[in-house]
Amino acid sequence: MSAASKFYPFDRTNVFYNLQDWQAMLGEIVESNAQWADSIAQVLYKTISTLQEPDRVQETIDTLKLGLEWIFPYTSTHRMLFTLFLLEAEGVLKESESLERMLSAAIERANEKASFETEETGSGELAGGGPGGAGRMPALPGGPGKFYPFDRTKVFYNQEDWRERLGKIVESNPEAADSIAQVLYEMISTLSEPGRALETIDTLKLGLECIFPYTSTRALSFALFLFEAEGILKEPYNLETLLDAALDRAHAKAEVSLGAQESRATGERNANPASKAGHPKPKRVKSKRANKEAKRKHRQARQGKV
Repeated sequence: MSAASKFYPFDRTNVFYNLQDWQAMLGEIVESNAQWADSIAQVLYKTISTLQEPDRVQETIDTLKLGLEWIFPYTSTHRMLFTLFLLEAEGVLKESESLERMLSAAIERANEKASFETEETGSGELAGGGPGGAGRMPALPGGPGKFYPFDRTKVFYNQEDWRERLGKIVESNPEAADSIAQVLYEMISTLSEPGRALETIDTLKLGLECIFPYTSTRALSFALFLFEAEGILKEPYNLETLLDAALDRAHAKAEVSLGAQESRATGERNANPASKAGHPKPKRVKSKRANKEAKRKHRQARQGKV
């Protein structure tokens, strides 16, 4: 079953970002550019669909880590670090103000704070944090030191994939890079805690719902809606008919893909008798047009026309 066909229902309460949080983190980015909204939505959807497959949580974590590592050079933090590096190279900073000393001291203080607050909460969470400073921000279990190592080969996005999807957004906008990096980190830290994969999926679904109104798909559908309201689009080219036809094609394609997957799984089970547990085939959800056609045929049958 595709991620699209089982998108609903989901728990909107068991999430680490609510709608206001998503708006605070990504609102300015997606509101200003439909193509950027499309790209971010694609990343969220790919993450959802991967997490819904068995035994792919670690692959998702490693992919997000690779994405966070890739995005860092575009963040405002990196820009400030490079400015300090140049000042140090120029000899402006004194030895007591050296970049290495400042960073080492900051890391030491952060580690002490993380250790203290983890012991205080007993849950591996840092007090404060979160969008707008509200609530608690989950710490990566074991702290930033647990970020490495990770498998860079078993990922669903490599560095070029990340660049293709988010490069245009972050290369010219450090604030956007900061926000997206924060979202990626929250996803990594939540997934790194046992039993929180479903919470992550539901959070991303909520985020996808939040972003959709700003996508180019939404803009195009609204334009068609206006043409229909004006009476320019009529059957069989009205919006409902067009969308029903598209849904029919998508369902048919999904069923073909599912059939191919089931054939492969059957072959694997036949090759390995110990794993012959079957999986029921999901029912296809009929589109409105298909339902209308079924009702029409039923009505004609009752009237003796068929």
